Amino acid sequence: MEYMKKNKVFSENPKVSIVIPMYNVELYIEECLRSLSSQTYDDFEIICVDDGSDDRTVEIVKKLMADDRRIHLYEHPHCGRAGVIRNFGMEKAHGDYFLFLDGDDFFEKEMIEKVMDKIKEDEADVCVFGARKYMESTKVFKKYNAINEEYIPDQLPFEGKTFPYIFNICSATPWSKMFKRSLIEKWHIQFMPLERSNDVFFVRFAMAMAQRITILNEVLVNYRQSSGSLQATNDKTPLDWYSALVELKEKLYEYNIFDDVEQSFINYCLSLGMYHLNTLKSGSTFCQLYDELKFNCFVKLGVLDYDPIKFYSYNDQKSVQLEKMKRYTSEEYLFEEYSEWTGEEGYWRDRRKKAEQEMRSIKQSLTFKIGKAALFIPGKVKSTIGDKNGKK
Repeated sequence: MEYMKKNKVFSENPKVSIVIPMYNVELYIEECLRSLSSQTYDDFEIICVDDGSDDRTVEIVKKLMADDRRIHLYEHPHCGRAGVIRNFGMEKAHGDYFLFLDGDDFFEKEMIEKVMDKIKEDEADVCVFGARKYMESTKVFKKYNAINEEYIPDQLPFEGKTFPYIFNICSATPWSKMFKRSLIEKWHIQFMPLERSNDVFFVRFAMAMAQRITILNEVLVNYRQSSGSLQATNDKTPLDWYSALVELKEKLYEYNIFDDVEQSFINYCLSLGMYHLNTLKSGSTFCQLYDELKFNCFVKLGVLDYDPIKFYSYNDQKSVQLEKMKRYTSEEYLFEEYSEWTGEEGYWRDRRKKAEQEMRSIKQSLTFKIGKAALFIPGKVKSTIGDKNGKK
């Protein structure tokens, strides 16, 4: 069967399925869906799965469904787990390719067309593309490192397990990638039911198992960032990322490819672990996670005793932090960091005082007074100049 939208005909068996988990996004969902409805590529469906919103999200989606019958709405009892909602959406999908987008983001109008063209060109299982941040509070766009340009290979496409930077070339966000359905189904890949980091296992394992991955280094997603984002609530679930990495490591061993990707995996573990440690807001939570990393997580993941020479350049600062972790307790580490910070502040404070003293000395000098007098323009002369320029 086929249906119409603004005098255009669309298939009920679309090429692309866009899965959007939603929870209380009434302020943004219309902009999100309209940026998809206006895409230059037509052959897709939009599967909106609501996670028990208690605002006007569902009402707004229903209104937009009347304008675009490619939009489908499913309501799910609230669970607070985006991974569960995404898995539910996949079950309802018909397309040959999956896009997992978020209901508070919006998209460039040629996003799907450009990604599909690149996938067809390279016969790819996965296409990674660019994004940028949209700061909700200031309405300003900022750079977002969805792709590590340093690691983009000269030859595209490339195989996941043989690529040395497979876990380091891009972020783990699913909304900057398109996945071939057959890849996901062949390896039975699903999102984990975690409050945070539900996408880490899905994205990393899919890319490791993909035979053909391509890169479209162009900004196509506008990722809205606000104070209420998951990144701002890291203290609540500080170990979800670790659960995801444990699952990933087990699967890599199960399919006998861990040795192929070990260096990339260890570097990713170091990067992700230190990121979560460094973004904590609470001192007590910092100390707890610090000890958990040192005595458990980094030991089991193989990070703590890994050869420092094998850490990639993007991990230089984090590898220094790891060496400190080996020597110091959490309290000693925090004390040293504080001492370095206050020492640096003291250095610049002393420099400023010295500069102010030097300036006072200069102002008191005869040379400065003579120079100032030479630059002085008497009021009468100023008045004459103003008159000549038509000013009073």
